[in-house]
Amino acid sequence: MRRRTPYLMKSFLDAGRECGETHCATLTTRSRYALLLAREGKYALAEEEFWSMLGDETLVNGVRKRVVMNNIGLVLKLQKKYGEAEHIFKHLLKLQEQASDTMPSVQAHHRPPGSNAANSRASIATCLEAQGKTDEAEKYRSNPPLPSTTEDDVEEAKTLHERSLDMLDGGQYNEAEATARKELVIRMEHAGLDDNRTQTCLLQIARALHGQNPHCDSQSLTRQALAYRKRVFGYKNIETQAALKFLAITTLDQGKFEEAEACYRQLVRWLEYTHSKLDVEAVYAREALAEVLRRQRKYPEAEELCRLNLEVELHTPIRSEPRLIARAYYNLGYALWDQSHNAEAETYFHHAYDRYVELFGRSDADTTNSLVCLAEVVAEQGESHEAEELYLLLGESVALPQSEDEDSDEEDSDEKDSAEEDSNKEDSVGEDSTKETRTKIRD
Repeated sequence: MRRRTPYLMKSFLDAGRECGETHCATLTTRSRYALLLAREGKYALAEEEFWSMLGDETLVNGVRKRVVMNNIGLVLKLQKKYGEAEHIFKHLLKLQEQASDTMPSVQAHHRPPGSNAANSRASIATCLEAQGKTDEAEKYRSNPPLPSTTEDDVEEAKTLHERSLDMLDGGQYNEAEATARKELVIRMEHAGLDDNRTQTCLLQIARALHGQNPHCDSQSLTRQALAYRKRVFGYKNIETQAALKFLAITTLDQGKFEEAEACYRQLVRWLEYTHSKLDVEAVYAREALAEVLRRQRKYPEAEELCRLNLEVELHTPIRSEPRLIARAYYNLGYALWDQSHNAEAETYFHHAYDRYVELFGRSDADTTNSLVCLAEVVAEQGESHEAEELYLLLGESVALPQSEDEDSDEEDSDEKDSAEEDSNKEDSVGEDSTKETRTKIRD
């Protein structure tokens, strides 16, 4: 008989999903796939698969959920993550004592009542002993009632939550992950997985992992949080939409453009239905979707979205974010440039540059980017004299931040004089910065 491998089981799983296989059959295949991964020593991959199964909507309650939780605890224990495994088993023990039933066994059709709870207590004791907590481990071997968290623990979880948020905002991703995992331990013991605060904690861990390495697979935690929020709060909830947006960002950073496109399309639909096409978040989502489409060379559809955003901004009252209309001009110009519609692209880059200069001045980074694109598109049309003037203007813009100690009027006159005296130097500065900036834009 041919031996089943994780690769073969993954093929069965993908085929089942494509054929619309029932949830029960798909979950069974996923469970076998994860167990095969664990048997081959790929514990981290097995853990991710089990976590993603736990976020499935069909596992809200019941025996299957407890089976998956037990497998997560075992995989964590094999990875020597005894603290996390301890709290998974503690939560599992609560569910088993509430249900007062037994999990199905492959080896036996009948078990004495409470045998699974006894196994969970033994697993908790093993994890405690591995952490050096022998006294507490002995209590669990004596089958005591499960201890509950105190109000002090809940307050500590709130403090840890705020601290991890501050660390995420400050770019301290390693520390944020460690702090969020400490919070998760308390949340799991206090409320379990079916709680919004626990799911929020899982999402913060995913953000921390993504911050450490954008190419890491933090999507299983994100999908679990998204599935929970969609089931409990619905797609109109701002937290549900935030989870979907983060999932889109992580898939895009990993180069999974089709998945990112699907996420952004869904986000645009949710935002437009919940608010309207004029909503600023809908504008941002359409802008991100257009970028994903552009990376896949779906230029006409990206252009259509950019035109819609520009139309919205031109007919919307002044927003708190003044860059939006300038960005709308810039993005539409870029979508046209991608299709070699250079004459029309030049017009929109001109509008973008003029608006950026009006709002933020010539030394602003977005102003410089729009000027780079304008100079490039003019050069591609063979208008070398006008392109040369734009490159000179670009050199002046790049040199502006070097002389901002004096008043604005004096700065302008001094910069014009220095530009006339050192035009050759500024030419080289402008050309270098143009190449560098365009490379960044193209990437």
